[in-house]
Amino acid sequence: MNFLKRTMVALAATMTIGAAHAQDAANFPDHPLRLVVPFGAGGGSDTLARTLAGSASPYLGQPISIDMQPGASGVIGTTEFVRSAKPDGYDLIITGTGATTTIPHSQKLTYDPLNDFEFVIGVVGLTEVLAVRKDFPAKDAKEFIEYIKANPGKVSLGHSGTGGEDWALIRLLANATESDLTDVPFDGGGPAATAAAGGHIDGVISSLVAVTPFMESGDLRVLAVIATTPSDALPDVPTMPSLGYKDVVLDSRLGIAAPKGTPKEIVQKLHDAFKKTMEDPSFLSFAKRLNMNLQYVGLEDYKKALQGDFDRIGTVYEKTK
Repeated sequence: MNFLKRTMVALAATMTIGAAHAQDAANFPDHPLRLVVPFGAGGGSDTLARTLAGSASPYLGQPISIDMQPGASGVIGTTEFVRSAKPDGYDLIITGTGATTTIPHSQKLTYDPLNDFEFVIGVVGLTEVLAVRKDFPAKDAKEFIEYIKANPGKVSLGHSGTGGEDWALIRLLANATESDLTDVPFDGGGPAATAAAGGHIDGVISSLVAVTPFMESGDLRVLAVIATTPSDALPDVPTMPSLGYKDVVLDSRLGIAAPKGTPKEIVQKLHDAFKKTMEDPSFLSFAKRLNMNLQYVGLEDYKKALQGDFDRIGTVYEKTK
């Protein structure tokens, strides 16, 4: 086959593929979607996924099923997603500062945290908090810090998994206060908060979303907000920087991603549907009740934001060594 014929064949193949992708995008979606949650039930990721799935279905015209795949701070579900999910827009995953920007600094992964995905939309910034069981001796953050200093190794704090952001915050807290804390890993912030509420451990560092049900029931008391600015939902609760611990801060965000190679037209359709969902009054009302801190970030801007988080969190991990 001469050069001209080879060129014509290649061009025809490209046009065929392009036409197929355009046809797929025009019909998308024509059957139900799947949203993977790589954390345990009851945490911020699970709550966000279920809230979004229910509210976004009318805008997509198809239902969204939730596929829970917890374990190893999100690594197990994320690894399986990258390995097997089809790049057709029907397989999606909740992603953010866990298995995408935090875990890669603490362990070797089989996936590229920033380049094995098509990032669809950033949805929330999770407010991280320090909460303790209702009968814990310390009544506020200052008393808590005094207590952990006076009782080295005796205070246990749950988190969403070793190497994750909650674990890093416990280590940062221990380093900043020159104390010895016992960290207890769970398959997500929800199970960690449940264990603390049940008195099985002393407290938890997790998202406000995961802690809220137990805060409202009185089983957990929030002592500090782990952010640079106070939480609108907890205006009277101090931030760690306001207590003199400016380095005990770690922003956490969650959003939605598709597998690498998902056609851009389909990614755009997904983005547009979820953006409309975030603007829906019923979704906004539900998110407010759950203390979700909605933070819309679109497409490439979401990837850039995660890249910035990845770089910044790398400096955080250096401080935990």
